[in-house]
Amino acid sequence: MTTQVFYMFASEEENGELINDALYKRTVTIEERYNVKINQIPSDGPAQAARRTIRAGDDNYNLIEELGWAGFFLANEGLVANMYEVPYVSDAMAENKPWWDGALARDMTINGKLYFNAGDIVMYDDILVYVILFNKGLFADNDLEYPYKYVHDGTWTYDKMFALTRGLNKDINGDGVLDQYDQWGIMGEYHSSGRLFQSSGQTSIAIGGDGYPYFALEDPRAIDVINKLMPYIVDGESMFLAENIKNPQSESVYSEMAVYFQEDRLFMWLATLGNVTRGNLRAMETDFGIIPTPKYSESQDKYYTFVEMSASMLSVPVTADIDFTGHIAEALAYESVSTLTPAFYDLTLLTKTARDDESEAMLDIIFNNKIYDLGTFNTNFLVHDIFPTAVSTRNGDMVALIESRRDAINAAIDKFNQDY
Repeated sequence: MTTQVFYMFASEEENGELINDALYKRTVTIEERYNVKINQIPSDGPAQAARRTIRAGDDNYNLIEELGWAGFFLANEGLVANMYEVPYVSDAMAENKPWWDGALARDMTINGKLYFNAGDIVMYDDILVYVILFNKGLFADNDLEYPYKYVHDGTWTYDKMFALTRGLNKDINGDGVLDQYDQWGIMGEYHSSGRLFQSSGQTSIAIGGDGYPYFALEDPRAIDVINKLMPYIVDGESMFLAENIKNPQSESVYSEMAVYFQEDRLFMWLATLGNVTRGNLRAMETDFGIIPTPKYSESQDKYYTFVEMSASMLSVPVTADIDFTGHIAEALAYESVSTLTPAFYDLTLLTKTARDDESEAMLDIIFNNKIYDLGTFNTNFLVHDIFPTAVSTRNGDMVALIESRRDAINAAIDKFNQDY
């Protein structure tokens, strides 16, 4: 199973693979029900290809599936429709139908406008959610209860996670140094700091009461979250960071993390779900579980799951027949609930050595509580690298970094608001 299958939107024939066959079933069902033909036109740059035809006034495309950040550029150029004005889709969104991503609409609607959406109709947003994978064998060997319990009883927090995992570090080779050759309670990367921050429900850029983005890292609760989280990230003992790997044996330090996890040297691994669905862990003999990233505190209302900026979204070209496109898009989204989504769950859980009903319940929590951050989806806001930059300095002084960037970030936000 490669990454490519998750970019697919339709399939012309069955081949025995879960996702392909689910796409085929969805395609055939909608084509026969509405007497239409669904043509998938692959492109290395969908936004660029669509831009040329839309500017020429051609109606070659009804839907554009592109990485999330590209939707901003198409919207700024007036090339895609406001989803709240697309018939059928807008009605479903207004009624909070679960096959459209309500979290995306909540976090990405600016001045009453939203130019892209996702949900059951596409997959590449789901494989880019940030989760925690844990090694069941290591937990069992050390008489530790699986962390599902903490998730269910609402006590899965920063403090709980780091208290649990920090005590599990072990100097395997006996050289007196905890490094890449040893056993770690948890491994992540510089960006993990931002992903854990967002699991508190906070974002770097948020939508204000006036409907426009503002710099949210200066909010009092955001500062409280930062002050609790960052010491754990930079203390050198609570988490091993992938960027500290020296002379990686794999193609990158990031793929090296998958190797360490398969070698039963990580109790927990902060990673995207794609490491499971794309088969990166198929060679792993030890079973593992999936849980959401932790809360800031037990009083937090729910768990939040961050979605990476390269998640795929759908946009409607302004040159398309809006009524027809909305009708078929809504039908595809609804049909995906009984075809594509079950296949995605099966693929995620059956990749492991045994089906895990607990992890299936965790996926429900993960997918039902997504959070999107404008600051990571649009790099023009100048905040996408603020957390890894703070971590790379080894002192984690986010407050000073926020102060140093405040004027530039606010200027970027003002420009965006004027343009958008």
